[in-house]
Amino acid sequence: MSSNWPSQNRVLDLMAQGWALGHSTDNTSYTWLQRGDVGRGGESLTVHGNTFYALRSKGLIRSKDGYHFPTEEYVLTDKVDDG
Repeated sequence: MSSNWPSQNRVLDLMAQGWALGHSTDNTSYTWLQRGDVGRGGESLTVHGNTFYALRSKGLIRSKDGYHFPTEEYVLTDKVDDG
């Protein structure tokens, strides 16, 4: 059975191609990738919360400008995923 959620590697690949990763800081904790900028109306993909938290805990993504309500944008770090 395949999943419709993008994998961690797919999220990182799309971010490297210019997609933005947004995370809602309200009680929904919704996470998504959006082509271009978060909130600019481009194509988007929902990202599973576990994928977001794994990437953040591995240090592969970081908040772009610090905490923002209701949406925080994340960017890639220089760290490489060692598996």
